[in-house]
Amino acid sequence: MSQIIDRVMADIEKMSPSEKSIVAQCILSSLDTHSENDSLAKWEEIARKRYDELKNGQVQPLGWEDIRKKVTGE
Repeated sequence: MSQIIDRVMADIEKMSPSEKSIVAQCILSSLDTHSENDSLAKWEEIARKRYDELKNGQVQPLGWEDIRKKVTGE
């Protein structure tokens, strides 16, 4: 690894979970190559499409218990 990565990794080990969370958010947002407006427009498009699918009966909604069971495998 480079010296910068070594230093960052050593610093991360000293951080609290909340500090690590802030650093992770900063790193992830720095990777976003699209403008925020493009991202928002895409989410709106997806939400509108999903709403229309629910409204037209193309898909059926799932309750939290069903989703939890699928995720946890219970």
